[in-house]
Amino acid sequence: MILNKEDKEKIAKWEALYRISQSTDYIEYLKPILQEAFNNKWPDPTQAKTPEEFHKQYTEQYGKAMAYKELYNLIESSGSVSRTLTSQIKNKKKGYGLS
Repeated sequence: MILNKEDKEKIAKWEALYRISQSTDYIEYLKPILQEAFNNKWPDPTQAKTPEEFHKQYTEQYGKAMAYKELYNLIESSGSVSRTLTSQIKNKKKGYGLS
């Protein structure tokens, strides 16, 4: 089956993320940083001068943690997404609902 440009780009994106997820640099350095960043790094309410200041600190830290978690999940799921996407694109005739 001949893949169109859009399908090739989708597969290439997920395969690139998968290669990143398997690299030694990611596993040894970036992965632990991302995991630490989204696990329990919350501001201390006793250090804030006002409830508003604490709320602002908490909201900012939560936003950062969710961004790190999203990046982590994107990289970690790339292998299965790449395999699934490749399979669905190659089997379009079977009606998997991928357009």
